[in-house]
Amino acid sequence: MSEHESQSGDRDGSAVDDQVNKSSNNGQEFPWKTKYHSNDEHRIFVKEVALEDGIEQCEKLIDEIRESFDNIENLDDAFARSIWSLDTRKQWISDCEDIIKTHQDFRVLVGVTGRTGSGKTSALNAVLGFQELLPTSNEEASTAVPCKIEYNHDNDPSRAFRCQVTFRKKADLRKQLDDFFEDIIHRNELRGIPGRSHEDEHALRNYNAQLKPTFELIKTVFGIDEEQAEEMNAQTILSSRPEVLSLLGTTKKFHHHESKGISDKIKPYMDSTEADHGKTGLHFAAWPLIDEVALFAKSDILKNGVVLVDLPGVADAVESRAAVGERYFGKLAALLIMVEVKRAASDSSNVSIMSKHHEMAMMMDGKFHRRRLCVCVTQIDLLDRPAALRKKDARDNNTLQSLLRREQATREKRQERESKKKEADKLLKSLEKTLKRKGEASGKAKAKGKVKKVKKSAQAEANAKLVERRKYCRKIDHQVLLLKEEINELASEIQFICIKARNVYLEPKLQKHFAERQARLLNPNEDRLMEAYDGKASICPISAKAFWECRQGQDPMIGFPDETYSGIPNLATWIRTATIPEREEHADVLFNRLRTKYNVVRLWSRDEWNRSRIKISRECFERNVIDSAFALMIQAFDGYWRRLGKTIEKKNPLNNKNGSFEKCSQQCADAVVKWTYRNPDDDTSSGQIHWLTYRAMIKRKGAKFISKSGDTTREYDWMQDISHVLLNKIVKEWNQSLNHDIPALATLASPEIDKIWGDFLQCLEIGVKDFNMSMWKDLQGEISAIEDIKDGVKDQLRRVLRDISRGATKIHPDLVKVVQKQWEPAFTDALTHTGSGSHKRRKEVLLDFAKTSSQATLQAAFANMQDKLNVSFKRTPEKLAEVSSFAVRATRDHISVLLDRIIEPDINNPVKLENVEEMKVKMQQRIQAVLLDWDLKWKMADRTYKFIDTGESKLPETYRHIKVEQAIRYDNDDDDDDIDMDIDTA
Repeated sequence: MSEHESQSGDRDGSAVDDQVNKSSNNGQEFPWKTKYHSNDEHRIFVKEVALEDGIEQCEKLIDEIRESFDNIENLDDAFARSIWSLDTRKQWISDCEDIIKTHQDFRVLVGVTGRTGSGKTSALNAVLGFQELLPTSNEEASTAVPCKIEYNHDNDPSRAFRCQVTFRKKADLRKQLDDFFEDIIHRNELRGIPGRSHEDEHALRNYNAQLKPTFELIKTVFGIDEEQAEEMNAQTILSSRPEVLSLLGTTKKFHHHESKGISDKIKPYMDSTEADHGKTGLHFAAWPLIDEVALFAKSDILKNGVVLVDLPGVADAVESRAAVGERYFGKLAALLIMVEVKRAASDSSNVSIMSKHHEMAMMMDGKFHRRRLCVCVTQIDLLDRPAALRKKDARDNNTLQSLLRREQATREKRQERESKKKEADKLLKSLEKTLKRKGEASGKAKAKGKVKKVKKSAQAEANAKLVERRKYCRKIDHQVLLLKEEINELASEIQFICIKARNVYLEPKLQKHFAERQARLLNPNEDRLMEAYDGKASICPISAKAFWECRQGQDPMIGFPDETYSGIPNLATWIRTATIPEREEHADVLFNRLRTKYNVVRLWSRDEWNRSRIKISRECFERNVIDSAFALMIQAFDGYWRRLGKTIEKKNPLNNKNGSFEKCSQQCADAVVKWTYRNPDDDTSSGQIHWLTYRAMIKRKGAKFISKSGDTTREYDWMQDISHVLLNKIVKEWNQSLNHDIPALATLASPEIDKIWGDFLQCLEIGVKDFNMSMWKDLQGEISAIEDIKDGVKDQLRRVLRDISRGATKIHPDLVKVVQKQWEPAFTDALTHTGSGSHKRRKEVLLDFAKTSSQATLQAAFANMQDKLNVSFKRTPEKLAEVSSFAVRATRDHISVLLDRIIEPDINNPVKLENVEEMKVKMQQRIQAVLLDWDLKWKMADRTYKFIDTGESKLPETYRHIKVEQAIRYDNDDDDDDIDMDIDTA
C-alpha cells in the first residue's frame, strides 16, 4: 500500500468511525426505552420493526465476518487470531445465530374454536383478509380438521401461499376402527333386546350417532357401505385400499401464487371433494385421514409470530384429532370462542362451549380473563327486524321510534312521488306519441306535395312543452331516488340500533356465571389482579358477510355503513392485543441480546490506526484484575440466588396441602352419582344414560366418551370429574403463585442486580487503576456497553421465572392419567358383575370406591403433581447459576475485545504487525458501514417506519351517516339542459 492510499483509507475509516462512535457514545438510547409507554400498539410496532432491522443487520455482519476471516485464515491463521481471537469471534457468531434462530422459531398461538356452523371459518377468512382461503363448503369435514395458519416468510411470488398436510398415523386409525367394532357389538346387543324400552331406544340412537362418523370414514375413504363394514374387521378394512395405507403417517406440501389457488389445492383435504390422492386413478375424499393442516399466508394479522389455530369442533369423535386440539390447547396464549348469534340468544351461557376441563386448564394457566379469552358472536347481520321492534326496549327507545316515524313518513312521501312519476311518465308518453304521430303525418303530406303550413309559434310551443315534461319527469325520478336513499339510510340506522340493542342484551347472558367461576381465582388482598380479573370475558360481535360487502366496494349492507361496524377490525385488534405480552417479551429479550452483540463488534471495529498500544502481560492482567472482579460478581450472585431460591420455594402452591383432602371423599361420591345422568351438570334433569353406555364408559376406564343424539353432543369424562375435585382445591393458589407471584419476583430482583453490577464495576475500576492507570480511560468508555449486559441478565432472570410457570402448564394436564391409574381396580371390579342387576352393582362398586378410597387416590395424585412440580423448582438453582454464567461470559467477551485493542499483540515482526493492522482496518471499514446503517435504523425506527394509527377499531356506539343530499324541494326547477327536439310540421 502506498502512503497516499494509506492516509486516504485512514481518513475514510475515521469518518465512518466517528459517525458510529458519535451515534453510539455512552450506549444506545432507543425510542422504545424513552417513548410510547402509554400506547401499547405504537410501542410494540416500533420494537418489532426495529427487531427485524437488527436481525437483518446481524445476518449481514455474520456473512461479512465469516467471509473476511475465511480469506485471512487461508493466508495465515495466526493473522486471523491476532485480529480477533478465535474463541471470542466464534462465540459472537454462535450467539448471533442463536438469536436469529430464536426469532425464526418464535410463535404465539391464538386458538379459535366453536361448534359446527358457528361461522368460525368465515370469521378466520375475514381477519386474514382472504375471502376464500379456508374452504367452508363441508361443515362436518372443515370442523373436524385442525388447521394452523402462520405468516409466510417465503418471498417467492409463486409461493405466496403455502400449505402442509399431515396425515394420521396408522395406529390412530386402527384404534378408531377397533373402537368402532366394539361399539357395533354393544349396539347389536341393544338391538337384540326384546320389547325395547324408551331408554333402550334412546341408547340405540345414541350408539348409531356414535358410529356415524366412522361409518362415514369407511364409506368416504374405503368405499365400503355399512352392511359390508359390519361383516369386516379393522385389518380387512385397512387392507382393502393400499392407497390409503401409503398416505398414513406422511406429509404433503403445496404452494400457489393466489389464495384461491391454494384453497383449491387444500380443498380435497378439508372437505368431501374427491381426488386421486394415491396417483393410481382411484378417487376418494381424504379429509377423515387428515391429522393437521398448516397454512402459510402473508396476512398482517399473522406478523411477528402470531399463529391462528383453527381447533376441531367441540367434542371431535376422532381421538387423534381431539388429541391434536389438546396438544395445542396447553400452548395457547389466548382463545377465541365462536358462537353464532342465534345460539347466543337462546343459550344461558356461552362459556359452556368450553368443556369444564378446558375452563380449568385456562384457570390453571392464568388465562381465564378478558385479555386472554374472547367470545366472538358471529352472523350479527341476521336480524328479525319485526321481532326486534316488538321488544319493550325498542318500544321505549325514543330515538328509534323517531326514526321509525321518519321512515314511515319518507315511505309515504316516496309513494306519493312514485304516483306522480307514474302519472308524469304516462303524460310524457302520450305527448311523445301525439308529436310523433303529427310528425309522421306531416312527413307523409310533404312527400305527397301537400304541405300544410304550421305556425312556428305552435311548433315551438309543442317542443317547449315536451322539453318541460321531460325535465319534470327527470326531476321526479331524482326525487324518488333521493327518497329511496333516505329510506335505505333510515332503515340502516334502525337496523344498527336493533343490532346494538341485541348486543347489549346478549352480553350479560354470555357473561353469566363467568364472574362466579373467575371469582375462585381472586385473592381479596391482590388488587393488581382486579384489572384483568374483572369477572368478564371480552365480547366481539362480528359479521363476516358485512365486512366483505364493504371491503369489495359494494353497497354497504343495511346496518353496516363501513368495515368498522362489521366488528372484524375490532376482532383483529383483540387478537393482536392479546398477543402483545408474549411478543413484547420476545422483542425485549432479543433486543438486549442484539445490543450486547452490537456493542462487541462496534468496539472491535473502532478505528485504531496509529494508536499506541500498552505493553503489559495480558495473562497477568486477566488473572489479577478481571478474574478477581468476576469472582466477586459470582459470589454476590450466588448469595442472592440462594435467597431468591428460598423465596421461590415458599411460593410453591402445593406446599402445606397434604392434609386438605378430608372432604374430598364426599365430593368424589357426588361426582360418581352424577355419572348416571345424561346431563350431569343440570340438577333438574332426571334422564339417565343407558346401562350399555355406562358399561362402555367403565370399559374405557372413565376416559372421554362422546355421546351424540340428534343435534346434541355431550362429552363425558369421568376422570376429569374426579381430577377437578383436586384441582378446585389448588387452582387459586396455583394461579396466584405460578402465574403472578413468581414472575413478579423479577421486578423485586432488579435493584439487587443493579447493586451487584455496581459493585462489580467498582471492583473492576479499582483493579484496573491499580494495575495500569492508562487502561482505565479505555475501560471507562465501555462502561455503558457493559451496563447493557446487565439488562440481558435481568431478561435471563425473567426467563427463568417464567419457565417455572411454563413448566407447570405441562404438569396439571397429566393429572387425569394419574387419577385413571388409581381408579383402574374399581373399573376392573365393576366389570366382573354381569347378568341381571349388574348395572346397579356396578354403580355401587364405583360409588363405594369413591367413598372409601378417593381420599387416598387424590393424595396419591396430589403427591405425583407435587413431585413433578418439585423437580421443576429444584432445577431453579441450576438455571439461576446459568444466569451468572451468562453475565460473566458476555462481560468477559466484551472486555476481551477491548484488550485486543489496547494491548500490543505478541508479534515480533514489525512488517507482519503492519500487515495485520492494515488488513484489520480494511475489515473494520466494511463492518463500520453495516454498523452505521444498523445504528441509524434502530435510533430512527419510529421515524423511518411510521406507525399508522388506523383509528378506532371498536364496534361504534353511534351510527355514521352516509352522505345523502339533504333538502328536497319539490317546487324548485332543476337546471337541466333543454333537450332540443325540433318537429317539422310544415
